[in-house]
Amino acid sequence: MPKGTPGRCLCSVSGCDLPVAGRGMCGTHYRRMKTTGTTELRPRPTVGERFWSKVEKTDRCWLWTANRTTPQGYGSFALGHSKFVLAHRYAYAELVGPIPAGLTLDHLCRNPPCVNPAHLEPVTMRENTLRGTSPAARNAVKTHCLRGHPFDTVNTLINVRGERQCRACARDLSRLRKQLAMR
Repeated sequence: MPKGTPGRCLCSVSGCDLPVAGRGMCGTHYRRMKTTGTTELRPRPTVGERFWSKVEKTDRCWLWTANRTTPQGYGSFALGHSKFVLAHRYAYAELVGPIPAGLTLDHLCRNPPCVNPAHLEPVTMRENTLRGTSPAARNAVKTHCLRGHPFDTVNTLINVRGERQCRACARDLSRLRKQLAMR
């Protein structure tokens, strides 16, 4: 039947001239009424509204309550269909400004889900690593070898893997190997 033909049932929502699918409404309006309770379109939340609805502000930290996609527990936020950003980086960029090129954000509170910009500081990757608790950070703060020799410019060797070695201990080990070889 052509549009406007008598006997054709049209959607009861004003301005809609699609055929009725159920309860006097077209399929689109019927589904909308069934899921939201109204035939009106709800305004989509802005990116900022979506982001801040996933943050729980406590006395100390602002905790990300949604996806934590990294093994370390950092939050992830979808800007679009296939564009994701780490939650703390988004919060910093929104409230402070862009992260300077070549720098990364260090959590001063040591709490990965925290997105409080007051707890984030832009630093070099090296500085961020050395502030952490990784083996590299623990070794970097050592001032003496296991036998008590100082790690200074005179007594420190850098091996082929870039690791520090005590020159005195290496010399003692070399002497011991030579003695054992002579036996």
